[in-house]
Amino acid sequence: MKPADSALPPLKIPTEDFLTFCAQDSSLPAAAHEQFLLQKARHIELVWDTRDPALQHISELTLFFSIPGQNFDPTNQLKQLHSRGAWIVCDARSAMTAFGSADVKRVLSAPDPQSLLKGLSQAILKPLNQKVRSHGITGTNGKTSTTQILAQLLRSKLKVPVATIGTLGFFDGQQSFSNSFPTTPNCPAFAQMVQHLETQGVTELVMEVSSHALVENRLGDWIFESCVLTNITPDHLDFHKTMTAYENAKLSLFQNHAQAKTLRVISTQQAPWQRLQPEMGAENWVLVSPHNHQSPVKEQLGEYWRQAKLLNSDQPLCTTEGLEFDLICEKGFGPANAKVHLHCPQLFGFFQVENLMLAVAVAELCFPPVSIQDLCGRVKGLEPIPGRLQRVLPLENLNKPVVFVDYAHTPDALSQALRSLRELRPHKSGRLITVFGCGGDRDREKRPLMGRAAADGSDGIIITSDNPRTEDPEKIIEEVAKGCGNFKPLHCIVDRGKAVKKAISLCSSEDVVLIAGKGHEDYQIIGHNRLAFSDVEFASRVLKE
Repeated sequence: MKPADSALPPLKIPTEDFLTFCAQDSSLPAAAHEQFLLQKARHIELVWDTRDPALQHISELTLFFSIPGQNFDPTNQLKQLHSRGAWIVCDARSAMTAFGSADVKRVLSAPDPQSLLKGLSQAILKPLNQKVRSHGITGTNGKTSTTQILAQLLRSKLKVPVATIGTLGFFDGQQSFSNSFPTTPNCPAFAQMVQHLETQGVTELVMEVSSHALVENRLGDWIFESCVLTNITPDHLDFHKTMTAYENAKLSLFQNHAQAKTLRVISTQQAPWQRLQPEMGAENWVLVSPHNHQSPVKEQLGEYWRQAKLLNSDQPLCTTEGLEFDLICEKGFGPANAKVHLHCPQLFGFFQVENLMLAVAVAELCFPPVSIQDLCGRVKGLEPIPGRLQRVLPLENLNKPVVFVDYAHTPDALSQALRSLRELRPHKSGRLITVFGCGGDRDREKRPLMGRAAADGSDGIIITSDNPRTEDPEKIIEEVAKGCGNFKPLHCIVDRGKAVKKAISLCSSEDVVLIAGKGHEDYQIIGHNRLAFSDVEFASRVLKE
């Protein structure tokens, strides 16, 4: 397996397809199209990021798109790339700044290079949509866990590579690639990834789809084999402004990226499923009801929703031995009313019940004749999901507390994590200590709400830095602490490492420590600097001391 910082091959488009697209788009002069005919090459390489390793191997068929907002000096970068043989696509103003003229050989002047690149990417994606079968998962919390669980189940059952895209990066089923993109990549980067999968013969993809990506239409006209909604709770309101707008963004996955045969799977626990009146027929929908067997959601169904498939659960148990519960096949799954027991020793947290059920539903219905009994049996072999209530090991020193690291960075996610950890304390008299912070330069409204969630579920709190970015970390901590009210004991420690050390030093083997907010991340962003820091690695070192 190649290292995690392996570089993807550049995005390629057949020369004839490029010329056809540009002729139809008309944003580039016709004379510029004809220049490419002289190259007599089968493909053109599209590059748009000055950090792309492909720029180390520039040829006369490298087409660099100068996209506004990227951190480079157009004069220096564009002239340098051009001098090394690349073609440049930029607006007329950038051409004048970099070259002193908008009429230079191998400089193609376009009014909006970003839109042109996006259009080309969508043209590349269209045929690939028929070759790579994909599953899109959205929601406030649980996207990463559901994506990873589903991919693991499919690999185990189908014995074929299954690719994943999301918060943990891009994995093509065999090797990982550097994660320089947000949860969901932009359209050109997505096209680059899917094109790579097609060349490698990988036909199964499971990916996270963020609300930002849906609003910004990063996936173009891509259609999924199944669409999944985990839940919707307040988050990213600095971007969406209102909860209605946020919900609409999430629900657009089903409206813009599904077709008649697409399976639609929704958790009824915190998702607005009753707002949906699908046009394609409710028989394509699955309602998953975690922890709801005693008052089945089928009693709430209107006439329309009675056509939907229904999966229920009962008796969830969360201990230091993992998560277990009964899966109830209410309608459309396996033998009617069958009860199947699941035990997953590597997953902790009641919230994983929802994620497991969603993944099992997709795996059975999209991959017949896979049986739900077989899938539930395979759950026992699932590997831990990085940063999702991940237990920190080793535990050589038995006088130290049980420590978990979780990505929880919303009030609901933090509450769910704390509820689960309170159940699995080694001793019921043990304390639950929470270490957490909030990110800077975004979503200030949720800071006191995070403080309130911590105060409601903890026996002790240490507020520290998350990714403060360009904000004053002490000011962020103050805003979080307001939500804690008069809670005690409360400590405020700016340095995250010192905060983790403090928490562990305060605890015995009867206690549990939750380090929340950053999960799998191995860095902190302080100012404009990205500094190495992993909660898991740091806590592991402290436990050994």
